[in-house]
Amino acid sequence: MIKRLTYCVTTLLFFSVYLQAQPHQIAPFKDGEVVCFVGNSITHAGEFHHNIFLYYLTRFPEKKIQFYNNGISGDVTAGILKRMDDDILFHKPTTAVIMIGMNDVQRNLYTTNKNPGGDTLQRRALALATYRHNLDSIVRIFLQNKIRVILQKPSIYDQTAVSPRPNSLGSNDALKICAGYMQEIADRYKLDIVDYWTIMEDINTRLQKADPSATIIGGDRIHPGPLGNQIMAYQFIHSTDLTAYTTNLVIKDTRNESNKQSFKAEVLDLTRTAQNLTFKTKEYALPYAVRTTALESLNLVPLTDSINYQRIEIDNLKAGNYELRINDIIIGDFQSAQLQKGINLSDYRNTPQYARSSDLRKYLDENYFPVEANWRTVKFFEYRYLSGFAGKNDTAAVRKYMYEKYPAISEPVRNSVNKYNELQPKKAELLKQLKLLNLEAHQKVMPGIYTYKITILD
Repeated sequence: MIKRLTYCVTTLLFFSVYLQAQPHQIAPFKDGEVVCFVGNSITHAGEFHHNIFLYYLTRFPEKKIQFYNNGISGDVTAGILKRMDDDILFHKPTTAVIMIGMNDVQRNLYTTNKNPGGDTLQRRALALATYRHNLDSIVRIFLQNKIRVILQKPSIYDQTAVSPRPNSLGSNDALKICAGYMQEIADRYKLDIVDYWTIMEDINTRLQKADPSATIIGGDRIHPGPLGNQIMAYQFIHSTDLTAYTTNLVIKDTRNESNKQSFKAEVLDLTRTAQNLTFKTKEYALPYAVRTTALESLNLVPLTDSINYQRIEIDNLKAGNYELRINDIIIGDFQSAQLQKGINLSDYRNTPQYARSSDLRKYLDENYFPVEANWRTVKFFEYRYLSGFAGKNDTAAVRKYMYEKYPAISEPVRNSVNKYNELQPKKAELLKQLKLLNLEAHQKVMPGIYTYKITILD
């Protein structure tokens, strides 16, 4: 009982912090936008912006937005400048969403040594100054091309978790400085900005008070785990000017009265008897399905209530206990007072709407994201190995070039050469597939027809 009470109090403390937070409200992406997420390996891996992609699909299936992964593992600000034309502007983006800094701070300059020499301190300062200068240059290029810029303060380096992994102590402090530079540039150019560093540091600190080995970052202290990626997606969406409601279904005595107050939901039929209330709906959005590996995030941030509220309110019910079914699936039992106040169906992962959202996530995992990964494999290889090489479209020339440049070529690099030569001729097809799969994903969302039945139990 004490453990349960402690858990509830801790959850309330987490939520009180983030429900009170009032981030700058970013305008949501519009229909027809081309959005490029630009960054290093955290962006390259894609999970946080894949979560954002799924959210937009489920919330705004009517908006045809193309999201592109423009992350490169190991990249820095200088690298973004280097690949700007060929990898990013190539997509003709309307919006560039930037997170960079993890590698710019040069973690090798930070050790457990509490008294670094003057040369090390100078190199740290130079790395930060270079980051500041390059980030400003990146932003100005996008703005000169009339591309909207959204900055994302970098995710944290976990230098506080008790772990056997090596610790570049001080790297996270350097990232905090990078976050400050981002804010400075955002203020200068009046840009939208999302703060990952603060929310992730705060949650990690709170978790580690209870368990010093706990972390929302993976075991390497660098790359966010499923929890960290979900928290990042939450923060991005929470910073956007959106209503909390996925759908808001208000059931009155008549269909017309219901339609006046409902949001992204339409009542098609309504029948009341002494024992039952039945109706059909057409719903134009789905709840956002959280990955099973990230469900703990629901105890760390108020995702369900603040950005994923699938509300249903049923008025004029006789006092008592009711069973709610959707498509003949029992969702749960509810008091009349609960239903009249309104419940959040996103709290129930057995609804047919949540099942459709989960199926959509699975579709993306099995279809869209593998194609995206192949595209990034091509661009990573070109960036890492073929910069300045004119024959990158000739697979035989690439093989000859790589084996001459790396005579003692390792097995992983040899495999990369083979993979590149397999995928390079398919570059145009990969981009075409991404667009087609995006459209297919939208078609899987809208609209949905559901049958509700509310039966009095006592």
